[in-house]
Amino acid sequence: MRFEEIARQLVETTSRLVRGRIINIMDTEGRIVASTEESRIGTLHAGACEVVRTGRPVAIEPADLARWPGAREGYNLPVFSDGRLIAVVGIFGEPEQVRDSAYILAAYTEQFFHQNALDQQNRITGELRTTYLRLLLNLDRYGTEELTEVGEALGLRLQFPVRVLALEFCGRQDALVCRQRLYRAVEELQFQNLLDPKRDVWAVTGDRLLMLKSDTGTRCLHRMLTCAETAVGAPARLDCAAYAREALAHYQALGLAPDCIYTGYLGSPALTEL
Repeated sequence: MRFEEIARQLVETTSRLVRGRIINIMDTEGRIVASTEESRIGTLHAGACEVVRTGRPVAIEPADLARWPGAREGYNLPVFSDGRLIAVVGIFGEPEQVRDSAYILAAYTEQFFHQNALDQQNRITGELRTTYLRLLLNLDRYGTEELTEVGEALGLRLQFPVRVLALEFCGRQDALVCRQRLYRAVEELQFQNLLDPKRDVWAVTGDRLLMLKSDTGTRCLHRMLTCAETAVGAPARLDCAAYAREALAHYQALGLAPDCIYTGYLGSPALTEL
């Protein structure tokens, strides 16, 4: 998502936070990219330019407007991310009256941009994991070179033996709700160290979470199932029998001997014999 789009979303979100006051978001050139006064978008803000130059707040009093072309009275603050200035926020009003609101706005803006960057990184990583699974299950078409490249981009080092697992939640459910539950399960599995991004690979496909899990014992599978069910408050099943059979047949057709793939099923008291 472009900086301007993020800034516009931020203005819409934070307008009520500062009780409807006029707010502006400027880029690192001092140009207004988002504002509750749309007519000012694209104009240069002299106060923001000074903030960019010094990295320090700028208060503009009504009597000083002639010194600050393109600006109005108010308080302007820098926004940093990892020590780097990424934006300037400004709020209209008597500087002493709006100063505290300006700091709240700056803190919120920093978190907003940070979260957006994390979301974008997570989307990219998720797409890479999906690509890795697709390549791994189609080695006859793509070969190992591209698979290695994607694995290196993920920092992934599968440790054999691995299991092919599929997690799904029981009962009929809306497609969006299903995907939200699966992503919530992934978050909790990672938090509980039951999915390791350096040793495991996974992707949400349809109504299932497919996983390649390194060196997994039966006890770990029970913990994964319980963790997923607890995370979303719904019964689930963890199935690896059908998918492992498909993978086994696929690799045998390639002339490989994947004795590292185990089969089994969790979701009922009985376990398929390994």
